[in-house]
Amino acid sequence: MPKIAHYRVHNSLLTLGLCCLAALLSACGDKISDADIEFVSLSDVRAVVQEKSANARLIDPRSADEYAQGHIPGAINLPLVRVSDEKDKLDPALARFKRLIVYGNDPGSAVARAVTKRLMRSGANDVKLYSGGLSDWIRAGLKVDRDPTAPAPATQPATQPAAEPSPNLEAVPPPPAPPPLQPSVQPPAAPAPPK
Repeated sequence: MPKIAHYRVHNSLLTLGLCCLAALLSACGDKISDADIEFVSLSDVRAVVQEKSANARLIDPRSADEYAQGHIPGAINLPLVRVSDEKDKLDPALARFKRLIVYGNDPGSAVARAVTKRLMRSGANDVKLYSGGLSDWIRAGLKVDRDPTAPAPATQPATQPAAEPSPNLEAVPPPPAPPPLQPSVQPPAAPAPPK
């Protein structure tokens, strides 16, 4: 093969390889990871709630039951399945907000992190995660909105004291112990001695 033809083939393959690498790297750039998430503090979330800002929206991705049992005032319930995973496909109802703040139960909330990343990928400009979540909000003694028809959360103590046991119940003796179990299979008889 002449030197010029070899140079052209080599150059073409090199160009093709660089183009493939650039395409691959640009596709990797679409992936949002936990490292891309920015966080807000309790005071930031408190300010949003107090201002009742039309520019910011709190998002609670927990189940509808958990949301009904208690959520930060002004938050909307937006489960993971309702958030697009496609690039630049942000729900128009959310696009009107300049800032979106997502929270879950606590810092370990995987669903809050997943919704935050999906919103970032779908084109929301300013998405932040309040990692302290509802547990941090409650621990700070702040108000929680509840659906009046929702059952009380399982972690709440009972509102009425337990009734004292009846004195008659204490006088009743315990039931007798059951008889010991008899083996259902008899062991084989010993062989007879040889004659």
